[in-house]
Amino acid sequence: MIVKTELRETDIFARWGGEEFMILLPSTSVINAEELAYRLNKTVEDFSFIKDKVVTCSFGVTEFLYEDTIDTFTKRVDDALYKAKNEGRNTVRVL
Repeated sequence: MIVKTELRETDIFARWGGEEFMILLPSTSVINAEELAYRLNKTVEDFSFIKDKVVTCSFGVTEFLYEDTIDTFTKRVDDALYKAKNEGRNTVRVL
């Protein structure tokens, strides 16, 4: 899997629902997470999944804050993802 080759053993990559996936990056700053998202964005875009078809992806990036619950954290990352999708797709947005 092309995404997993870019991740560390401690990172978690999982289907979140439908065509959405989540990557949890323990002990990673939001800046490094954003850099990884851009790198993955390019990796996916450059990969030949289907002849003459380009596959792209959008990323929402956020940081788990001390006061977060699972719900507040996932809401914020979901909002970032939909911001990326609404702003033209194939991009990364951080909240």
